[in-house]
Amino acid sequence: MIKIRNRKKFNVSLQRFADAMDVDVALVVKKLSFDIFADVVAGTPVDTGRAMNNWVISVGSPSRVVTDRGGNEGSIKASQTGKAVGALATVAPFSTVWISNNLPYIGSLEEGTSKQAPNGWVDAAIDNNLHQLARFAL
Repeated sequence: MIKIRNRKKFNVSLQRFADAMDVDVALVVKKLSFDIFADVVAGTPVDTGRAMNNWVISVGSPSRVVTDRGGNEGSIKASQTGKAVGALATVAPFSTVWISNNLPYIGSLEEGTSKQAPNGWVDAAIDNNLHQLARFAL
């Protein structure tokens, strides 16, 4: 873990770097966050749909929300896409974006207890999207 003692100064330095590289940092944060979230949701194994429906994307602090609602895969993906667009609409450069799921069994699913999803699909969603940074010259 990296500890930054003066976050404001660090963010100013990053913004100067981004300006010199002609990069819209907020756009990078939005795009990368949205794509990772979409892949995590899409990769979630579906039985009742509850695990898929409990993914939440938030800015600034992690969500503590848990819902009992399930549903079918298509409607959940559409709903989650709308929620993600709304949550990311006002992202500022260098915001902290959280992707969370507070179900007690989500860790077990991530570890491969379902035959519907491979072990580590969340990590894979992150890794598969990090290549996007190259498109932004970062």
